[in-house]
Amino acid sequence: MTEAFDRLRERPRTDIPKNRFSYKERMVLRKISVAGTRGTQRKARGGRWTTVYYLEGDHERAAERFAEVNQERIDRLDRSGRNSLQSSLSQPVYDRVLEAAGYKSIRKYRTVVVEERHESGVTLVVDRDHFESGGGQRYSNSGLIARVPADTSLDGIYEAADTEVTYDVLREHGVERDLRMVMRYYRDNGRYDCELVEREYGREAVVKRES
Repeated sequence: MTEAFDRLRERPRTDIPKNRFSYKERMVLRKISVAGTRGTQRKARGGRWTTVYYLEGDHERAAERFAEVNQERIDRLDRSGRNSLQSSLSQPVYDRVLEAAGYKSIRKYRTVVVEERHESGVTLVVDRDHFESGGGQRYSNSGLIARVPADTSLDGIYEAADTEVTYDVLREHGVERDLRMVMRYYRDNGRYDCELVEREYGREAVVKRES
């Protein structure tokens, strides 16, 4: 085992020369980099991207390190649409980089994922299968995403409801798109003592249990 490999086992790094690894070690060597130019320093508007090397399976720590050494570049990105960073990374790694950089928080439950966007204050509740398999297109399907506005919280909606949360209650709080996702969030999150029921015409409601 080479010294370079031992160093990378400790933590992801930016200063690892690839020619120091054995052939077998290179088989599990991975990197987070922005495509476009050669070398470990990638050009970006207002600066250069620093590549982070890591071992297979250690992508979360690598994403955190990448965010740490590239924070200024990430801050300058236009995140309103697809950008050079997103185009260069897998969606899970891109998500983790933005989390580590402070731009979003992601919480996963049995059937839904809650994504809080810190810049806008908007919260999205997304079908979990769609979230994990949709890649960069995951937000384009309005039938599997609920949008909670910036001035509203999921906890606040639940607490303000009397005995049940209905579609009408969600709309009163400005929730848009697929309201079923919010209902399933309340069901999946163990903090709410409630039951998800189906009413006429397939409409769902969350009924609070009596304490």
